[in-house]
Amino acid sequence: MARTQAANGDESGENEHFDAIDKEEKRIHRALDSFMHVEATSTPGEHRVHSGSGSTYTVNLLEGSCTCPDAERSAMCKHMVRVVAVTGETPLSAGENTVPVTLTADAFDEVASAVKVLDDAEEIVSAFDGAGDERTGALTEQQCADAADAVKAALGMSGPMGADDHDAAVNARETLETASE
Repeated sequence: MARTQAANGDESGENEHFDAIDKEEKRIHRALDSFMHVEATSTPGEHRVHSGSGSTYTVNLLEGSCTCPDAERSAMCKHMVRVVAVTGETPLSAGENTVPVTLTADAFDEVASAVKVLDDAEEIVSAFDGAGDERTGALTEQQCADAADAVKAALGMSGPMGADDHDAAVNARETLETASE
């Protein structure tokens, strides 16, 4: 790494951008090479990571957070990287302006169909992750309210824009309205 020396004798990195890349690359290598055991908790998006040092940290992918000290200094600590690598899930939100939303697969399908008329439909649908019986996501309160209104409109329509599964659509609307409050 090239270093320069200022007139006052202080050294500074010429390529601070490369220094940052090196740190992230090292973090990824530590996440993949270190002994860590990942286990899901009963909370959606949350995982417990047991490290080789004997420490245990909690990673919450919905909040984009980890309880380790390094998480306070970087966007994604090695524990989060490890959880992503092991589970295939991704951090859904690192922002404070979102709320977690969990929908059944059928309710998610109703939301995905109903929000097609919204400008941010792709953003809403892509905010959800998961497979099987549940989809978990993090939306802004406004996105929740807009999606709830779209589902409510779909419930009142028939034909291709209407709700296919009435009960799932009602469940989706209620969940989104509760999240937006």
